[in-house]
Amino acid sequence: MTREEIVYLDTLNGYEFEKLCAQIFTKLGWGEVEDVQDVWDEGRDLLIKTPHGELWVVECKHQPGNSIGRPIVQKLHSAVISSNAQMGILITTGGFSQAAIEYARKISNKAKIELIDMLKLIDLADRAGIKIITTSATTPYIFTYGYSKNIEHLIKKLNIIYDRFLSHPFQAIEILKIKPIKLDLKPLVYVKYDIHANFQTTVGIVHTIHETDKVLFIDGSDGQILNKEISSFLIKSNLSRFEQESVLPCPITRENLNYRLDTIIKIAKQHIIQKHTTTVAYYGRNKVRYVKTCRPNERHIHIRDVKLVLMPSWFSTFYAFRQKYNCFIVENDHGIIITSTDIFNCRVCGKEILTQALLCNNCGNVTHTPRIFRSHGFICKKCGKTICRNCAFWMRRLLFFKRILCETCAGEHDGKKRKLSS
Repeated sequence: MTREEIVYLDTLNGYEFEKLCAQIFTKLGWGEVEDVQDVWDEGRDLLIKTPHGELWVVECKHQPGNSIGRPIVQKLHSAVISSNAQMGILITTGGFSQAAIEYARKISNKAKIELIDMLKLIDLADRAGIKIITTSATTPYIFTYGYSKNIEHLIKKLNIIYDRFLSHPFQAIEILKIKPIKLDLKPLVYVKYDIHANFQTTVGIVHTIHETDKVLFIDGSDGQILNKEISSFLIKSNLSRFEQESVLPCPITRENLNYRLDTIIKIAKQHIIQKHTTTVAYYGRNKVRYVKTCRPNERHIHIRDVKLVLMPSWFSTFYAFRQKYNCFIVENDHGIIITSTDIFNCRVCGKEILTQALLCNNCGNVTHTPRIFRSHGFICKKCGKTICRNCAFWMRRLLFFKRILCETCAGEHDGKKRKLSS
């Protein structure tokens, strides 16, 4: 078990918060951190000399629940210029005003200013092995969905894959050997919301929206809304506090959270508005048919909860004799969902197999199951072995029919036999 350092944020004063930020930057390997020992720091609390030879100026503001305004960003901007630095970082335990965000964006072509709010601070600290605890209303814990702590546990969940194969004499689990390549902990932002809106005309209410406890996930690395299939899969499981685990026998990566809380909320509201916008038809008092676009606005939306969640995503490889198949899997404590794989693509025609697949017990090819004409997979007529077209032999039966055999059974016959694929 990795030993974490716990910091109680509410007990820190401004100077101690600066020390915490310096510790986080050092542990993350951002560079050599220097504390500016000056009462008149002029917007410079810390200086970071990066491994690439750049100089970054850091301003730390321990102001929980408060919004940092434009003047503080302007002060940092001046410090960046006067220090001949390449970037400025403004880190706070609160948030940022819209004016501050817009100003930082406006001057980005002259001097890049990175704004780090409470949500991003928690993510940075956690990746540095520091857990931040606070008594604020929004508890800044990082959550996750249960994932396998050993390979044996993961293999048990893979029955959903093995059960789709027709395989004889060996079962699919005996042939398909899994080698997890990487576990990726992908940052998502869990957003729970309510929306209530009434749309009316001169004839009265023509459309209503009343939904509560709705959930959406936003990818914290690229700002995209998580697709519906994966979202539905995750919602069925329970969230639990994320704890640093002992090292698994495979690489573990964790992507950066690239968006502040205010940006996440903005993305969420835009998606909610777009999702619930609809066009309705109604008849006026004059019996004429009208069409109205009903588009909710932000005042109709109540964001009830926001959580930082790490989604367990495995990149694994299945080996079957000479064949190799890649598979991307998302996991929770109940099971797995396959997000991308080539294991259910027929190795003869290349098309996706939507139902049961056949696993060749000779070479490891995956094909469609036997069919009457132009079959890609076969069952040996003598021993019942499942084989692909490339491993099948045939012998003449009666005058017009072929008898399909595996290589072993074909070798036991003295009659004339031919390779099916030749």
